Amino acid sequence: MASKIKQLFPDKQKTITILSLSFVSAFMIFIYTPLDIYLHNPVDFIVGWKFLLPPLLLVFLIFFILLSALFFIIWRFKLTAGIVIHAFLFASIIFARFGLNLFSASYIYMLIFTVLAAVLWTLLINKCNADALDISVLLVWGLIIAAYLQTLFLNGNMIEIRGVQTTYSDRSLYNILNMLLWVVVILIPPCIYVLLLMKKKIFRFEKALVLSVIAFALMQATGLVTAAMSADLPKGYDEGDLRYKSYENLTRFNKDKNIMVFVLDRLDVEYMKDTLEEYPHLYEKLDGFTHFEDNMTEYMDTFPSVTAFLTQYYYEQGQSLGEYWEKAWSLHGYIDTLIDNGFYTNLYLDYTSTYDDLEQIEERTNNLQELKRLDVNPGGFVDITTRLSLGRSAPYLMKNLFLANVGPNFGNGFFVFPKWAQDLVIGMHSDLKFLSYIKQNEFSADVEESTFTVKHFNCSHVHGHRDNPASYGYHFDDESGTIKLGGNTIDSTRAFFEILDTYFNYMKELGVYDNTMIIMLADHGADRVIREGDPSFERLAKRTGSLLIKPFGSTGRLQIDTKTELSNKYLGASVLEAAGLPDLKTGLSYFDLINGAEPPVRIMYGTEQWILPWAEQGSSAVLNIYGIYEVSGDANKDENWALIPIN
Repeated sequence: MASKIKQLFPDKQKTITILSLSFVSAFMIFIYTPLDIYLHNPVDFIVGWKFLLPPLLLVFLIFFILLSALFFIIWRFKLTAGIVIHAFLFASIIFARFGLNLFSASYIYMLIFTVLAAVLWTLLINKCNADALDISVLLVWGLIIAAYLQTLFLNGNMIEIRGVQTTYSDRSLYNILNMLLWVVVILIPPCIYVLLLMKKKIFRFEKALVLSVIAFALMQATGLVTAAMSADLPKGYDEGDLRYKSYENLTRFNKDKNIMVFVLDRLDVEYMKDTLEEYPHLYEKLDGFTHFEDNMTEYMDTFPSVTAFLTQYYYEQGQSLGEYWEKAWSLHGYIDTLIDNGFYTNLYLDYTSTYDDLEQIEERTNNLQELKRLDVNPGGFVDITTRLSLGRSAPYLMKNLFLANVGPNFGNGFFVFPKWAQDLVIGMHSDLKFLSYIKQNEFSADVEESTFTVKHFNCSHVHGHRDNPASYGYHFDDESGTIKLGGNTIDSTRAFFEILDTYFNYMKELGVYDNTMIIMLADHGADRVIREGDPSFERLAKRTGSLLIKPFGSTGRLQIDTKTELSNKYLGASVLEAAGLPDLKTGLSYFDLINGAEPPVRIMYGTEQWILPWAEQGSSAVLNIYGIYEVSGDANKDENWALIPIN
């Protein structure tokens, strides 16, 4: 037996080199990088480390075996193996471009590079008598060094996950130099080998390679242990309450009175105006609504905006996310007042931005159902972890290849959820799942109590506007009458209202549309960059979020209101007023201001943006409020905004 193994692997040193290099490559991609990202951003992964670790170890083992096998094949078959590998890469690029719609125009350069690499491989092996295994190992060695340098020192310009082509692909001087550094680092080991080969000298690199990759692995492992010891990890969804929000109650109504609040993510006033301009037929489809163009959100991002207008508790400087949610949901708010007065309530909220434990909302919602266990989604798990790892390790000019299709709700892809459950994190997929549900299930008016429903939609949260395409969006295909993937902000906004039109038509068929008041409001508007003092200093502010209201019995073409000065702050009082439960403690309502009440000065809290998932954030993270914007008059005019800094 030992003799047969020795025949298969005659060179012990090369065998150790292959195994060590394969081990470190697999460890870096499937253990170190995903776990390092997780330890600094556990909330975004949704599940806990106990859920993540077993499949990561399995994928690590499989990749280690496959990469080792590939090296051994190259060792045994040399030229043939190299040509087959390059042919496979060529075919994969073609499939990715035309089958998966990846790479766009850059695929031609990738094909040219693959052909040139195949020619160079042939010349090295045939003409220079180079060892195929040595060349392969040296290239991978250089690749690991370059990736490790990128991860440690060169990722300072990485931004939050957006599901869109970002500035990573810009041919800026920094990005070009970053790419050149990669090329140089990767080519140094094989170039030294070839130069010495031409001088009839032997380059004995094996010991140095093995020692260096072992050092890399030890440093990465040490980094993981250190991060794990200091990390304040929240309880993962898999470790806690496995109940889920069933879509069932979205098609159940009371025949007399229903109040619905739709949170439309990032529906900026300008986005809405542009969408109506490009698709004027929406004026007819938004039956009975008025679009209020002078509406303000109180925060600049989903957290803490949605929790604030649902609980009317405001974030306090220095609070962690977890502390804020615990306090906000512990208070008796207007949703509790509705319940106290016999309303049947349903909350379809985003898990990572609105609450962090189902116990916080369980007494306020009737749409929770039990889930016995949470299973791993193999395809999604491998795809997401690979993209996150390679996206963080790659040079900037290549990051979009891996990250452009990863949305902020990437954590949903790690596990299998019931067919008609709302995704834990709101995204494009949850909007499309909602559409599928309402098309395939019956509507009824069998709820005895008046109903109150809050549903969070992805809507305009795409980051691609007009001529800036977004991989993360969707669009309505007029020929087929279906929603398809891909689209800019306007495409996605229009597609979303086509989804709602389907929903509203079913409500009309049932006879409950007239007896339903619907409020649609943005959790925040789009980014508007303003500069203060130093030109390099930027703040994201001056946002107006759309507000659309359809009162009970309202019908007719969409109306536009440009005058009434409104704010998400008035949602609670408006809901109670519509429910016939006026409460002076909640203050002004939308209807008070629409009917002529004197508008107060409106405010927005200026907050620092999250940088995800490359900088630390978890339920223990703290949001910094740098100032309060006061707005007197039309919020769509910059001159009406005044910033009061908070030191």
